[in-house]
Amino acid sequence: MSRGLGDVYKRQIFGVSGSTPAVPLLAAGLKKLEYRGYDSSGIAVNGEKGIWLCKSAGSLSHLEKKLNQSAPPLSSVGIGHTRWATHGKATDLNAHPFLSADGMFAVAHNGIIENYTGLKAFLSEKGFSFVSDTDSEVVPMLLEYFYDGDVLKAIRRAVSELEGAFSLAIITSHAPDCVFAARKDSSLAIGCGKGCSFVSSDIPALSGFAEQCCIPDENSVAVLRKGEIKLFDRQGNRTAPSFKPTGECGGDAEKGDFPFFMLKEIFSQPRCLTDAAAQFTDGKRLKKILFSDEEANAFNRVKLIGCGSAYHAGVAGKNFIERLAGIPAEAELAGEFRYRDVLCDEKTLALFISQSGETADTLFALRHAKAKGAATLAVVNTPLSSIAREADKTVHTRAGTEIAVATTKGYTTQVLCLFAVALLLGKARGTLPACEEHYVNAMLSVPRAVRETLKLDDSLKAAAKSICKAQSVFFIGRGQDYAAAMEGALKLKEISYINANAYAAGELKHGTISLIESGTPVVALATDGALFSKTMSNVEEVKARGAETLLFTVSDAMSDDASPDRAVVLPHCGELDIIPVSCALQLLAYHAANELGRNVDKPRNLAKSVTVE
Repeated sequence: MSRGLGDVYKRQIFGVSGSTPAVPLLAAGLKKLEYRGYDSSGIAVNGEKGIWLCKSAGSLSHLEKKLNQSAPPLSSVGIGHTRWATHGKATDLNAHPFLSADGMFAVAHNGIIENYTGLKAFLSEKGFSFVSDTDSEVVPMLLEYFYDGDVLKAIRRAVSELEGAFSLAIITSHAPDCVFAARKDSSLAIGCGKGCSFVSSDIPALSGFAEQCCIPDENSVAVLRKGEIKLFDRQGNRTAPSFKPTGECGGDAEKGDFPFFMLKEIFSQPRCLTDAAAQFTDGKRLKKILFSDEEANAFNRVKLIGCGSAYHAGVAGKNFIERLAGIPAEAELAGEFRYRDVLCDEKTLALFISQSGETADTLFALRHAKAKGAATLAVVNTPLSSIAREADKTVHTRAGTEIAVATTKGYTTQVLCLFAVALLLGKARGTLPACEEHYVNAMLSVPRAVRETLKLDDSLKAAAKSICKAQSVFFIGRGQDYAAAMEGALKLKEISYINANAYAAGELKHGTISLIESGTPVVALATDGALFSKTMSNVEEVKARGAETLLFTVSDAMSDDASPDRAVVLPHCGELDIIPVSCALQLLAYHAANELGRNVDKPRNLAKSVTVE
């Protein structure tokens, strides 16, 4: 099976059919989606003289400039698109939407058309000419080819020819008052409100526009017309949408008075962690039941599967589950898990971690585990997402909308929820090492500890000034501190572009210490009192070779004989010290990136949600 440029493009779509001019609404919607892609953008609307198109390479500001210099039709029906590319040029020609050869169809596409080369060859033989280097352009050409007077029929036929994961927003001069949408294995949300109907790749983009939203079923086609929404299955039968208030689905995307979304999201963590913990406890005991005693005792293996920060949360969760539930656990990279003949059966609990709930590798790993017979649990921040809907059970992290590409509150709420899952497993199995109230108190103390951590912002800003001058930074830790070190290193490199790597502290002497030289920053995490002296011996090893050491510890672990170059002492919150430490590392990375003049919210080469392979 051939793979097109859709494999390496992340694309987001927005569409509206209403009673007011579409262009301002489309531009505002794309602004809300820009955090998921910002290499090119475009808008198409149904005008009196046919489909009017405007698109531009670069950030959305380039498109806005073009729009201000033009006179777009006052049409109330249109679609928009913003794109992020890892390969291929971000050019005007490669920007979406794309027109059919006759100019009667316009399409914005998110996802992969895996068989586009074969379709392109077929259409070329039929006389169609292509202007772009993308896989997406075959879609409007197919629509033109199949159109025989019935738009819905043409869409269903075209979609049936497409292989891969995708979502589509379509307008056509054949039905000028409608926006059409279709999906297969890709995120798509439909919204209604204020006399308009909307389609978007992302629920948060509907905030402020749609009062209610729904996720259409796989292989369905939606027809949007002035506040009216109709859904049809693959056979063309009418189906009933299931709407929820947009706010319940994570629809809040405002920056407020903060200079960056990332900083706002860091400082919102006490509230988010409070909300996340509240679903599990009544203040003294665990109130949520995820598993029966029989279910919990039947599991002989737990797999925690995710990508990026979600994988790091899984590493922390593995430690929680083994210690509290007494079940062998493994953290797995979703992109590797799905291609292995994994040891996974009906006695396996497969835990899938994703902020968006749409991460392609994680979604396909979920399906792989289900095919093996595993019980599946999703830990997600978006209740209506694909992963949430396909898993057997779901835990909602309740972090709220996260706009910055580098996750902060999404990660820490995942860690807290995984701790709660471990507790619930341990309670059902009778394996908790201490009384239930002890662990509940630990969960409830986390927001306070994070609030106290955030008060150290000035000292972390000062520490970042030396970090940001380095070419490479090393993060070390043991146990849960190693899990936190992995996430801390990722935060620094993804937004500052400094080469940062995490190592289990004891592994330094097995090769890595050869990279330490005079002035090399080493960030050491030592929150576990039982392991504190071990980690400090590693700190002394790197100091002896000229490293500049920055220690993160907690009040209950700090020893008087510790001698790092700089120390940050954080409040203690028991088994969950990893969370305030992670918050401190987020601030360290933020200030380093800000000092270097980076675009903190939109780091280069990255997008918020990776919805293709």
